[in-house]
Amino acid sequence: MRTTLSPLADFLSSCKSQKEVSLVLAKDEAELSSFQDALRSSGLVSADSPLQLLSVLNSDSGVYAVVRSPHAKDYYDFAVQYPTGQIELWDRTSMQAHGATPSYENSVMIFLMTKADLLSSQQEGRDFLANCGLVFQS
Repeated sequence: MRTTLSPLADFLSSCKSQKEVSLVLAKDEAELSSFQDALRSSGLVSADSPLQLLSVLNSDSGVYAVVRSPHAKDYYDFAVQYPTGQIELWDRTSMQAHGATPSYENSVMIFLMTKADLLSSQQEGRDFLANCGLVFQS
């Protein structure tokens, strides 16, 4: 008998070496928390901000970030630039640009969102579905 997280593990193996950010959609906060635990258990590194994503971008184990509505624009900017091979983000604190070059080979980049945050972002004109690669939802 397969557990409910086995499909997520299968999805993660499909995400390896993708040149687009992959998206995991949770139906609610409880499922989001469950997905976070599963991603951590799979060895992915968590990033708390788009700028932190730049510093762990080429982590051997893969990276995930939880995208919330108030900061969705910065994550969206990251997702749009990720396939180009060069990412540059503006740090509002230091007032400087920070850049990085992703290495796609054996990398995993996951954005985790609730469906409510996805809808809110779409209403603000940020279409994550159009700018992310593989998408998983239960």
